[in-house]
Amino acid sequence: RALTELDLHRSILDRSKLAVWFAFWSEVKSRPVYQEICEQVDEYYDNVFLALCSQLIVQGEYKDVTASAISTALNSMTNGMWLSYLISPKHFDRRGAMQAIDEYLHSIFPKHFPL
Repeated sequence: RALTELDLHRSILDRSKLAVWFAFWSEVKSRPVYQEICEQVDEYYDNVFLALCSQLIVQGEYKDVTASAISTALNSMTNGMWLSYLISPKHFDRRGAMQAIDEYLHSIFPKHFPL
């Protein structure tokens, strides 16, 4: 939860920062140096989420879930929330976004994320 909360923190979820970030991403395919940087950052971030999800699955003895699917979903949620904020900051609700993440985490890891 702390990582996703950080993704939605005001210091990260800033319109000018997100505009630069998405512009940077739009150049990735045409600039190999950008792609290398993005791949390294993404790989590190993905591995952290993957390790945390794997640990929770083992600790909670959760069945029928995979760490890779959960970490992909969480990453996709926060990326989608960033885009939503960038497009319509006046209508973006940080609390509602965090609640969506909390409810998702609770649905997967109810022992670790009670509502």
